[in-house]
Amino acid sequence: METIRSNTTVKVYKASFLWELERYSVHDTKGDHVKSPLFSSEACDQFKWYMKLYPNSKNNTAENITVFLFLDASSQYKSVFARSKLHIMDKDRYKAYSKVSSVHEYTANPVHGHQHPRGWIEFIKRDQLLNAYYLPNDKLTLCCEVSFFHVSDDLLENMCDQHDTFLLQSHTSKYDLSKDFRSLLENQQFADIVVSINGKNYPVHKAILAARSPVFAAMFQHDMLENEHNRIVLMDVEERIVEEMLRYIYTGSCENIKSLADGLLTVADKYDLEGLKVICQDALIENLSVENATEILVLADLHRADELKSKALNYIVSKSSKVMKSSGWKRMAPSNPQLIMEVSEALSKALHREKKSHCHSSKRIKLTTRARDLSDDSSRFIRFYTAPVPVSIRNTPASLDINPININR
Repeated sequence: METIRSNTTVKVYKASFLWELERYSVHDTKGDHVKSPLFSSEACDQFKWYMKLYPNSKNNTAENITVFLFLDASSQYKSVFARSKLHIMDKDRYKAYSKVSSVHEYTANPVHGHQHPRGWIEFIKRDQLLNAYYLPNDKLTLCCEVSFFHVSDDLLENMCDQHDTFLLQSHTSKYDLSKDFRSLLENQQFADIVVSINGKNYPVHKAILAARSPVFAAMFQHDMLENEHNRIVLMDVEERIVEEMLRYIYTGSCENIKSLADGLLTVADKYDLEGLKVICQDALIENLSVENATEILVLADLHRADELKSKALNYIVSKSSKVMKSSGWKRMAPSNPQLIMEVSEALSKALHREKKSHCHSSKRIKLTTRARDLSDDSSRFIRFYTAPVPVSIRNTPASLDINPININR
């Protein structure tokens, strides 16, 4: 039987669009959706995109801001696969808040007169967005980055004409592979090593563990007890965490990520499972709240989860007066003086940007008073909770003044 081999290259294009909404408070009050101008990629202008923003959410609640991305009907091709990133930009055009979508198919032809929306129903909480940090001079600045590719009908026809055995299996192949590897884990066929936790054994396969984790690969390449006895004993971890980690290693997906994200982040860091680490960070970012923000910050710092740490810091800054009254803050402060200093420095920078952005505004007096009140409130809580911490003022960075902290600097 003849073996047929072929390679198909699909070019990925990128489009970036900066959308500035002046007088955002007017849009927020009206509640009507706002449509952006069309935008496209300089390298491929056959695809036209636009966004719709719903200030009071499209799911009939006023708690969230909804943003959708659409492929315009004027596009040359009516179907494309794309992944998008949406950022809120601060006054200095830095990314202050971000969301990333999965890869979706976008169609320019409405089905029954209605286009299926792709985007974020809960992009950001409304009260969080209305913080002056995200709306300098009452202006919302969004940056949308779209990575997309298109497989033309001609290309598909040519491929099929050349090889009558050719099958387009992008989604099906991925599903079958995941399904087959899951079956391999559950059936334990050809397992050659055991993962043991609290007396419970999980027969697994060295080759798969080594392919997915550099830590396991190194373990099996050297004269270690695990390799010699074909047994990996895990300590200080729950069985359900181990089961979810093995499910990810075999299938690339997780079923209980929302409830186990913190524990999975720990094992993902320990065994260098970068993909799982990204999934955990995304889940924890989605779940940020006043009560858990400080705990997530500590977790992110401990496991070198830089994106999660940045998002947690931004969240704490945006809701500083509430977070610093929370039980989570009280638990964190005595044992994490370095993180307290990082929070105070981030808060100081945010207040400085806010005051600077409004220095020429007609609302200058009102906003300066608000910043001063927030500063006083934050200083009071930071000073109170860092009092028992054995921090040497002599070794404190010059930009920070611990006792008391000068937030206005």
